[in-house]
Amino acid sequence: MHHTLTPQQKAIIESSGDLTVNAVAGSGKTSTLIAYAGSRPPQSRILYLAFNRVVRDEARTRFAAAGLRNVEAETAHSLAYKYIIRNSAYKVNAAGYKPRDLIRILQLPTVSARHGDLIMANHLRQYFSLFCNSAADLPEEVDYAATLRSNDARNFVRPVIKSLQRQVGLLYALMDRAEIEVTHDYYLKKFQQQCPALPYDYILFDEGQDASEAMLDVFLKQTAT
Repeated sequence: MHHTLTPQQKAIIESSGDLTVNAVAGSGKTSTLIAYAGSRPPQSRILYLAFNRVVRDEARTRFAAAGLRNVEAETAHSLAYKYIIRNSAYKVNAAGYKPRDLIRILQLPTVSARHGDLIMANHLRQYFSLFCNSAADLPEEVDYAATLRSNDARNFVRPVIKSLQRQVGLLYALMDRAEIEVTHDYYLKKFQQQCPALPYDYILFDEGQDASEAMLDVFLKQTAT
């Protein structure tokens, strides 16, 4: 380390077992995590989970500069990609599906409201993302209508909620069978549903408060410190 550690940082580094740290931006979280990783046995397998690719890439540079070759820096999606997509039959639709794509793929039923099919498809897209990022086992376990701010949106969704739930399940099944290209949301959900046992002794979860429920579910089930 090139600077003196604060008492709070020292307490974190010298701790054992699971630990949650509440710190504001610019308070030295990454520096603390680097020092924490450096204080662990050199044979330890350490995973650093970042909120996004930019943070991950910066962390990789900083861990490497500190000589910590036993630390792997990943995002939730890059980790899920390794487990689900790599060496599989899946193809990723990086841009995701537009409402008209979903109407065509799922042959969505006609809805009486003006532009009802497009509105339905847009809700389907949002519901699918919400489900995939949740810890729920089934779409109907996620209260999609409760997430809508507009009364008009809620009034549209309530009568068709069962249909939406079926279509979310069907869309997931089509991706699961590799009959259509998968989305980033899909393979994160698939990763969570597989309940993977990650091969690490320590997991450093940066900005954990911003993580999806799906990724938190994976993280909290690990035996790593």
